[in-house]
Amino acid sequence: MLTRYRRQNVEGARLLVGERWDARSQLWLPCYPDLIAHPRHTPAGRRVLLCLEDACAHAALDDSGYRDCGSCRHYRLQPRGLLGTCGHPSQGVSPGPAAPQRRLPRAPAAAPGKGGMGASR
Repeated sequence: MLTRYRRQNVEGARLLVGERWDARSQLWLPCYPDLIAHPRHTPAGRRVLLCLEDACAHAALDDSGYRDCGSCRHYRLQPRGLLGTCGHPSQGVSPGPAAPQRRLPRAPAAAPGKGGMGASR
């Protein structure tokens, strides 16, 4: 049962990671989203993956003997977690538009009785 959420920023891609309390270990354990079934990408087009996913056919594995994303030279692990990004061109998408740096101003509210839902005709 999820009892709280934590926002995580992976090179500009914002993910909502659920956490559940584990009574045995007395720790909050993350419940990462399924990034294989529902891929996410950074604004630069790099794919976000868990380090323990199975390595793809394009993996450049190190000499550790493991066949997962965390052992691939294309993978960049983020600090404090199991998420990172794949730098291989086959896993990327074209970069999207840059996110706005500030919020846009709100439109002025309509004066009462001057149009809108409560106006009479």
